[in-house]
Amino acid sequence: MMRLALLAIAAVGLLNGQESHIFKTAPQGELRIHVFKPEGGGPRRPAALFFFGGGFRSGTPQQFFPFAKHLASRGIVAASAEYRVSSRHQTTPRESAEDCRDAMRWLLENAASLGVDARRVAWGGGSAGGGCALAGALNGGPRPQAWLLFNPVTDMRKYDLPELSAVTLAGRGEAPALILVGTEDKTWLPLIREYAARNWELGNRVDLWLAPGMPHGFFNREPWLTASMEAMDRFLVSLGWLRGASGLPAGEARLERAARVPANTTLRPALEYAPGRHLDLYLPANPGRRPELVVFVHGGAWRQGSRANPPAFELLDAGYAVASVSYRLSQVAKFPAQIEDVRAAVKWLRTHAKEHGYNAARIAAWGPSAGGHLVALLGTSGNDVQAVVDYFGPSDLLRIGDFPSDIDHNAPDSPESQLIGAPIQQRPDLAAKANPIAYITKNAPPFLIVHGDQDRVVPFNQSELLHEALLQAGVESHFIAMRGAGHGGPAFFSPFIMGRILDFLDRHVRR
Repeated sequence: MMRLALLAIAAVGLLNGQESHIFKTAPQGELRIHVFKPEGGGPRRPAALFFFGGGFRSGTPQQFFPFAKHLASRGIVAASAEYRVSSRHQTTPRESAEDCRDAMRWLLENAASLGVDARRVAWGGGSAGGGCALAGALNGGPRPQAWLLFNPVTDMRKYDLPELSAVTLAGRGEAPALILVGTEDKTWLPLIREYAARNWELGNRVDLWLAPGMPHGFFNREPWLTASMEAMDRFLVSLGWLRGASGLPAGEARLERAARVPANTTLRPALEYAPGRHLDLYLPANPGRRPELVVFVHGGAWRQGSRANPPAFELLDAGYAVASVSYRLSQVAKFPAQIEDVRAAVKWLRTHAKEHGYNAARIAAWGPSAGGHLVALLGTSGNDVQAVVDYFGPSDLLRIGDFPSDIDHNAPDSPESQLIGAPIQQRPDLAAKANPIAYITKNAPPFLIVHGDQDRVVPFNQSELLHEALLQAGVESHFIAMRGAGHGGPAFFSPFIMGRILDFLDRHVRR
């Protein structure tokens, strides 16, 4: 016979600074919940209860101890609970969901003794644990006031339990949710997007964060462990449960690697525009018309980088669609493979505009660093796009070493030399073919160029040369010199700069 254990001194053990309580006795044995409390007394606190991942087969509560300890240090009562899993208890996910539901009930029944404000509780967990929390609460369990979910199982059909799937159980008025998931989580990302979209349709808040290039379970390891805790902390601040900064070492810097997808965005990932090459398409919510398209080309010295999380999400809020493109890197293929890929992606996007619901009559291209070079080349060497936003991209590779830099651009292993497959000064013919200035005519599209005058990676003169050549050819070009700025950074996405970009796009793409 199973029973819930009420809080009692006899049921408490102390392990590594936390309280350990028996919350349930199942046929297979006792189940414990580990509680981390803030120091000192005071009024009742918000609470968070986590459940571990492991495919309902394995796992331990220790997975979420770092999250619980952080929340306790910030004044929240945090707990991590056991539930039955197949490897230890020979049970199914249905019994797991029952255990998660019972742990929630235990915490609420013992709220007074634990110092918990029962009106402010969050349920959460990772992978199967997130699914266990969702299934337990949405299928007859106590609803929380917030969700803290890390690549959660949102659809239980994989486990032959469709009736426990959060995507079908969610209704209007569900609690605000934080969901973090890696862009390379091939199994669960599509289902998580479906769950987020379902909640957005219902008017529920879901903050969806994407970790670029990360697989399932990314949040267990640094730097994403700290980044995930930072995202959780900010989310709880937004609810009024916490105040001030998280105090996490480098938390803000690490979270900058992730990006929050605006609510109601339609994400169509990994669309194949050429064999083995893909783009991600983001469509804005309720644009009122077919949105104009901006193609984003990532940086990374032509040898690294990812299309994941383009820093262009403000464009979605302004009603633009965004396509973020992958291209062959220099260790895979030498120039001109990179521009050939970007040009092929634009051609594919024009061909499939009606199918995906955006307006491809006039397309803009935007890219930083190596991506800035490619969009500049796209703009000058053909009629592929109608506007270009070039963020600190190289132009004349043969002159890039003429100005102070932290990189020896003429070296055989420099990014530029690796791009063309030879030291740039030894093969000026190849370097010249990669120079967007060489292709400028009076028919080139308008340019907006942004570059920091203290850039020690791509010298400032590279944008000066391009801007001057465009003006000499009679092409509209606007140059924003970022005084004191280096190679990228938050200043390039300030409200002022983003306002300039949107004004430029509105004039040349939406006209």
